[in-house]
Amino acid sequence: MLSGEEEARAAFAGVANSTLLRDGYLLDIGGGSLEVMRVEERALTTVQSAPLGAIYARERYFGSDPPTAREVRALRKAVRATIDVPPGAGELFGAGGAVRNLGRMVRLRRRYPLRRLHGLALTHKEIHRIAQELVRAPSDARRRMAGVGANRVDTLPAAAVVVDEVMGLLGAQTLTVAGQGLREGLAWDELRPGAPLIDDVRAASLAGIARANGVREDAAFPTMEAACALFEAVAPREGLGEWDKEMLCAAARLAGIGMHIDYYNRDRHAEYLVHSADLRGFDHREVVLLGALARWADEGVPDLSPFRAIVAADDGRRVTVLATILGLARAINRRRPSPVRGVGAKLKGEELVVRLASADDLAPEVHDLQRQARRVELNLKARLAVRAEIARGEASGAVSGVLG
Repeated sequence: MLSGEEEARAAFAGVANSTLLRDGYLLDIGGGSLEVMRVEERALTTVQSAPLGAIYARERYFGSDPPTAREVRALRKAVRATIDVPPGAGELFGAGGAVRNLGRMVRLRRRYPLRRLHGLALTHKEIHRIAQELVRAPSDARRRMAGVGANRVDTLPAAAVVVDEVMGLLGAQTLTVAGQGLREGLAWDELRPGAPLIDDVRAASLAGIARANGVREDAAFPTMEAACALFEAVAPREGLGEWDKEMLCAAARLAGIGMHIDYYNRDRHAEYLVHSADLRGFDHREVVLLGALARWADEGVPDLSPFRAIVAADDGRRVTVLATILGLARAINRRRPSPVRGVGAKLKGEELVVRLASADDLAPEVHDLQRQARRVELNLKARLAVRAEIARGEASGAVSGVLG
């Protein structure tokens, strides 16, 4: 039997290893208890534990079906009397089955284009409305509500009230659903006793998905390096920054994940795998962009229209440029192992000059790059010029980075 403190630390490890939560609060509501945790600099600093879990709160405060207004007020009063937190203190993440169930209800009501619950941001207004509907409806009506789990018909109203009240105490406008929590945290503690937190959530997640889908990590590194050289050449004119570069490098690690399912439909499978995989540390907008880059890396113009509710207004242009860069990088590293020993790129007026250095013949790479010329012209408004530099011996004259 775990104490409240032990439950909190395990839940924190599960959430910290699946999100980018650094400063803010974590709410974990189980069956018996509620834990509200303060996180500072990615460390758990304070824990408040109260017997306000979904089952306990329902049995202690709700004697009627549906609960009376007095019973609901009593539960809200108990939350305010037990939990003492200052308002406006960073992000709020939520863990536990009840939070995921509330997320499922919101997702269905929004007709949300992604099926992912992990990372879904629920507004306080949405939570408050659902809590009000749940406590006013008898169990038969709750059972028919879209998204209500069959095993949570009786307990979800109390859980929703507790979550609603905690959000009000914190002044939190949103609560982000954490798909991992207590169970995963206990697993991390077994795998990494004494130091359960991983250093780089995104990198670990990308590596795990790549390995699970037949992509060797070392095979992706040359493509990442080529993509970075091309990005540095194109970014200033396109107004791209470090976040765009991070998305490009992440996509370079995932672009080949659809191969082992179906070679001829690998692009569609790649996007599906990005959307459905356990991709941790990326918000939903980033997941959509990574999926688009994985799908449209080799050809075509990305279509983000199904995801208007998630992406930003300029993301169509952004992902088109990044997909074009990624397509060039994949063409440069079309063979395994790649004979290319250096990549340089420079945008000179209306010409994108790409230079490749190798001790071997690069005719296949040049051919694949030339096949991307029309795409470069359309998407980057530049003519593509490829220069292959063949050198022998140790003084090969390898080129890397942006050409001067």
